[in-house]
Amino acid sequence: MPLTDLKVRAAKAREKPYRLPDAGGLHLYVPTTGSRLILMLSVPSLAPA
Repeated sequence: MPLTDLKVRAAKAREKPYRLPDAGGLHLYVPTTGSRLILMLSVPSLAPA
């Protein structure tokens, strides 16, 4: 499920940092300070080498 503008704006700080995943390999990282960072995690290719 893709991250929408509404979900990003609604992400608030919690006791522990957390991530909200996106369907395209992106993650919204929300640390305890409440700032928001967009992370792109590399996913290994499933194609034969």
